[in-house]
Amino acid sequence: MNDELDIKVGTIINELEILAFTNKPDDTKYKSYGPPWVRCRCSCGKEIIAPLYGIKRGFIKSCGHLKGTSGSAILKKYYEDHDKPTSTYLTINGETRNISEWSKLSGIPRTTLMYRIKKQYPISKLFDKRILKEETDEKIEE
Repeated sequence: MNDELDIKVGTIINELEILAFTNKPDDTKYKSYGPPWVRCRCSCGKEIIAPLYGIKRGFIKSCGHLKGTSGSAILKKYYEDHDKPTSTYLTINGETRNISEWSKLSGIPRTTLMYRIKKQYPISKLFDKRILKEETDEKIEE
């Protein structure tokens, strides 16, 4: 597969627009990546040189300005640009997070939260740890 034929100048992948194909720079942190390399413009305006392999596979999504941004903020921006969401979001007290983030905050497994949402639990019982044992017993009986 020739990566140069798959991706053309002007293609936008995640936050990066391909401007030109180039050589691997000497001072790169991506030492193990081979050619082809591309010069890209990030959505924030900064230009970078990066391996096309990393960009195509999603390892490199921006110039680096996305580092430290929560997953929900990145996905929220994605949903503004795209029609169909691919993750489940939940807004509680004005705070929107995806299910994995709510799981980490509450200590309740993500699968349990998804089960409760599917069964239309009220918000008051969604994060109730006291009913975890009852649900486990219920699933064993089924």
